[in-house]
Amino acid sequence: MFYINMNMVRAGVVGHLAEWEHCAHHEFVGNRQRYKIVNMDKLRQVLGIGSEEKFVDWYVKTLTGKVACNMRSCEAYWSRAAAVGDADWLVPNGEALKRMNVYDTGEVKYLSGKKWH
Repeated sequence: MFYINMNMVRAGVVGHLAEWEHCAHHEFVGNRQRYKIVNMDKLRQVLGIGSEEKFVDWYVKTLTGKVACNMRSCEAYWSRAAAVGDADWLVPNGEALKRMNVYDTGEVKYLSGKKWH
């Protein structure tokens, strides 16, 4: 949710998500009323956040924390790995792979021919 939206910030196109018109940030903070792409009711349900106001408060605080923790930098495995996800999705049924391994960063697992973290 945060990582993809931060792409234009990491690329240096904008300084903050609010400056990029084409991201979900504007829906998350309630600024976009037309042409919505996010099912906010479902998102709040999945996150266990009942009201729009509580979601906006949580989102802004979490975004501020992620920016402060240097989420502006991009981990190499996001752009260089063949896939990112849990081990069962990356290698169904534990199949052996030629020239590819599943690496674990502690936060995510990724499939690659080389270790990037």
